[in-house]
Amino acid sequence: MTSPQPLFIAVERFTPHNEGWAVYVKWIELPQLTDLVTLDPALCRPLIQERIDADWDFVGPGPIDRGFFTSLKYVRSRASGDGQIFCVFQNPDRFPKLPPEAADFIYVGCDLIDSMGDTSSLTNCGGGFPSVFLQAELSENGLLTSFERARDVQRELPEREPEEPHAYCDLFVIFRGPDTSFPTRA
Repeated sequence: MTSPQPLFIAVERFTPHNEGWAVYVKWIELPQLTDLVTLDPALCRPLIQERIDADWDFVGPGPIDRGFFTSLKYVRSRASGDGQIFCVFQNPDRFPKLPPEAADFIYVGCDLIDSMGDTSSLTNCGGGFPSVFLQAELSENGLLTSFERARDVQRELPEREPEEPHAYCDLFVIFRGPDTSFPTRA
């Protein structure tokens, strides 16, 4: 575990207004969902799709296609369309503190993204992992709201489900910004 730097990502929203919402909520068995918050690109697609040369000055750690950047200002300048911006911390030792530029962001919970890089072990593994956590533990956003519980689940998943590839996860603490719409860019 480390005390990582804050990373920023702009993603689409997935709510009851989206096509496929009712089918998804039934499949995942999360009737409490009102607005999904996840870093899983199959569910909340990154808003910055096309890469440009300037991105390299701000790309966060990990594969570039994950869409993480080190500058909130840069993400706001590049995002296009309707969505949301998250400030995230990957595998922190303790609950992280927001940087000053993200002071208006609100903590929404923790997601567990498989170590292969993109599937949420909480909200994209059809019914979850009842040997480790109950679907009822997830918030209306599909997240674990307790940092301590998220760390427990991260540790227990590979112990109890060693054959399951989605059990090996990175923990992301997610804060959501007030942004909801960005200029359409050419």
